[in-house]
Amino acid sequence: MLKILFIALLLRPTIAYSFFGFFDFSVTRGNEEIFEASKNPDASVINALIKAGEDINRPITKGGNAPLAVAARFNSNPEVLKLLLRAGADVNAKSRTGFTPLMGAAVNSNPEVLKLLLNAGADIHAKTNRGHTAVMGSVGVHSNGTNLKLLLKAGADVNVKNSSGITPLMSAALFCSNPAVIEILLDAGADVNVKDSQGYSVLKLADHNKHIKGTPAYQRLKRLIRK
Repeated sequence: MLKILFIALLLRPTIAYSFFGFFDFSVTRGNEEIFEASKNPDASVINALIKAGEDINRPITKGGNAPLAVAARFNSNPEVLKLLLRAGADVNAKSRTGFTPLMGAAVNSNPEVLKLLLNAGADIHAKTNRGHTAVMGSVGVHSNGTNLKLLLKAGADVNVKNSSGITPLMSAALFCSNPAVIEILLDAGADVNVKDSQGYSVLKLADHNKHIKGTPAYQRLKRLIRK
């Protein structure tokens, strides 16, 4: 019972680590057509709306996301995003919570979407209202490390902190199911001795991630921790 209580207390700040906990992609009334077109991999659908004079920079979700952000988050076809960009979509538009298209692309299953936005001038250092950056999204639960590598190569700060003092390594230690992501962050110079605003360390968080604890990445963390 005490162990369960301890874990509950440890994971109390989990919401602060959650990249998408603050971003509402629910479509607003009257914007269903362009919302679905933004997600549709058939580029001809969004192209037809663009040719019809659709305003592609207006917010279409309850969180205030424009079509490009929706496409970056949900669409695996870069051609859809190319059409939006050619039509004048703002690559650095922010939602009400500060979410940008690049942050959506950071978790897109197709790394070509992320490459496209980076080449289009997306701000790799943009932060949400809570201090999250695209690199934090790239270390999520199912990350394979590909998007993370692209962001780091493009100059993303591996030790950036959100408003709760959380770094990409800390987020990966708590949530990621892929130990290779930990290794990538360590290779890039991630600080293993950092603590968040509540005093939680990287290793303490990793202790409660069954996908990380006991792996070679976890052992590497332990060796690097300052005694």
